[in-house]
Amino acid sequence: MINYNQYLLTPEWAALAQETKRLAGFGCQVCNAGGELHAHHRTYERLGHELQSDLVCLCDSCHALFHGKQGAAAPAGWALVQSLAAEVAESRRANGGGR
Repeated sequence: MINYNQYLLTPEWAALAQETKRLAGFGCQVCNAGGELHAHHRTYERLGHELQSDLVCLCDSCHALFHGKQGAAAPAGWALVQSLAAEVAESRRANGGGR
């Protein structure tokens, strides 16, 4: 099994994350903000061998809110983030768990 934190430091992840941001037009796919962007895993099913569809580009605020970080300010598209979170949770339940 691949170590997630070590994987995030690899050149392969850096290239995939950059491609995710490029394909999103260098804007958050929830609120369209620029600035600090993150490639967020929608699933960890193929960790280390992700499909592009396994990833979504999120701004720092949307990413923080998606992970439930305290004090994060909700952007205009937060309702969509909540919808995506519900979709991921339902997918996990349907597939018997996972991250």
